[in-house]
Amino acid sequence: MGIVVRDRATQAIHFYLKGADTVMAGLVQYTPWMEDEAGNLAREGLRTLVVAHRELTEEQYADFASRVNKPHWKPELVFLKRFV
Repeated sequence: MGIVVRDRATQAIHFYLKGADTVMAGLVQYTPWMEDEAGNLAREGLRTLVVAHRELTEEQYADFASRVNKPHWKPELVFLKRFV
C-alpha cells in the first residue's frame, strides 16, 4: 500500500510505500542489508514490514494523478512499476 503526501512548507511531493519484505524486494532498489535484517528477524520468529520513500517531481505526480482519474485504474500497474 502506498500514499502520496505534499509537504505544505516545502511543496515537496513524497511517496511512501509499505509491504512485506518479500513483496518489497521486487519493487525497491536491492540492498543486502534489507535481506539480511529481514532474515535475522524471521529467524527470531518476527514478521517484518518494509517502508520505502521516494520524492516525486511535479511531472511524475501529474502523470500519476492523470492516470488515477481514469476508470479501472490499478495503482500497482500504473504507479508502482513506473516510479519505484
